[in-house]
Amino acid sequence: MMAELIALLDGTEVGRVRSDARGRLTFVYENAWRNAEEAHPLSLSMPLAAEEHGPDTVQAFLWGLLPDNEQVLERWAKRFQVSARNVFALISNVGEDCAGAIQFVTPDRLQALKTGKDDKIEWLDKPEIANRLRVLREVDAAWRLPRDTGQFSLAGGQPKTALVLKDNKWGIPSGRIPTTHILKPLTGDFDGHADNEHNCLQLARELGLPAAETKVMRFEQEIAIVVERYDRQVSGNDIIRVHQEDICQAMGIPPTKKYQNEGGPTPADVVELLRTYSTDREADLETFVSALVFNWLIGGLMLTPKTIHCFWPAVLSCVSPPSTTSPAFFPMTTSISARSNSP
Repeated sequence: MMAELIALLDGTEVGRVRSDARGRLTFVYENAWRNAEEAHPLSLSMPLAAEEHGPDTVQAFLWGLLPDNEQVLERWAKRFQVSARNVFALISNVGEDCAGAIQFVTPDRLQALKTGKDDKIEWLDKPEIANRLRVLREVDAAWRLPRDTGQFSLAGGQPKTALVLKDNKWGIPSGRIPTTHILKPLTGDFDGHADNEHNCLQLARELGLPAAETKVMRFEQEIAIVVERYDRQVSGNDIIRVHQEDICQAMGIPPTKKYQNEGGPTPADVVELLRTYSTDREADLETFVSALVFNWLIGGLMLTPKTIHCFWPAVLSCVSPPSTTSPAFFPMTTSISARSNSP
């Protein structure tokens, strides 16, 4: 029996992920999307020139959307009654708010997503946010509470939650409404964690690197670093998702091979990717090298292809951790060809 997920970009059906009776995954583009003037690939690893893409590439892309935290995956598996190693089943339950503009929707949810029938925000006051941060600080995997409807998925291993900020109010969005900010509590393992991450980002901005906006905020007795999502843009009353993928996804490499010493991509591989796809190669390469140097100077030892991102339709960004304990995010201003059909 074939199961499928519909891939939406800004509400447009761009393709379907299909899982056959053996769990073999494929991704098939909608012909209408392939022929659309504004079309761009879901991933550089899945060019529009081919209508269908096979399991290795699809698995790598989907796993790249999920947390690098086994505790979170196990918690989700228990809640949704699926296997923690079944990427299709996991994305089926948390894929409506992922990194970038992509939403993966089950067929029974498609109409609600298209019409906005289930669009809502559960507003939270400061004590409620403080309680969530406290629970998250005590239980790393508690990214959402059991009663929550709106789900989200982000890569990375740090304890975090994601909320929407609208009209100076915080809330948990559902349906088409995306999250806009990531909140990461103090873990208790390292003093000054939030301040360190915030200060590294501020230093990067002062040195001319385009870094994400952050604040260290207090909610009652709980302190968190609040990161403004760079894959979200506010346009009037609307919040727009901006599509992205990391370098591992762009190269069809699973996140388990993100480290260079374990066979993952090297800086030279990233440089080659920029030279191949960028429309502003010199600026892109300069920013990438600057990010590498900055990470080295501040002792950031965890810059990996999982933290370097391609933005569609025309922006590439570099996301760089300043240290092993407090990662920070540096979106680079870069362009790539939006309609690349290269294999």
